[in-house]
Amino acid sequence: VSWRYSLLYIFIRQYESGGLMWPWFVKRMLVIFAIFGLFTSCVFVVKRAFTQAVLLLVLVPIILVRFNNFLFYRFQRATQHVPLRLAQQAPPARVDPQAYIPAPLQPHSLGWTPDWCKPWQGWNLPTGYSVC
Repeated sequence: VSWRYSLLYIFIRQYESGGLMWPWFVKRMLVIFAIFGLFTSCVFVVKRAFTQAVLLLVLVPIILVRFNNFLFYRFQRATQHVPLRLAQQAPPARVDPQAYIPAPLQPHSLGWTPDWCKPWQGWNLPTGYSVC
């Protein structure tokens, strides 16, 4: 319970992609599954299980392509275009430019403090990529 609480409310992510990493990740996973099927079929050939190797080489790419198409039509297409009715009803987005400036660099801050890097501890992040 405490780990979940810490993950949700204490640890602050260094960036937020807004879900843009998911399609990238899924495509890589599908390629990995295809490579896995290829290597497994090679193992079947070495073990002289030719029927299983051919079935694996034929069925795995078909299943992966169909699953990729399902994911594209179910999830990706919906995120590419916002329905006009929703866009018309949505308020205009206004983000304060100060939101992107780290706290120690904001105009009325007291500067850097030793506790500034606390949210990023435990994530094994190199310090060169953060403001720490």
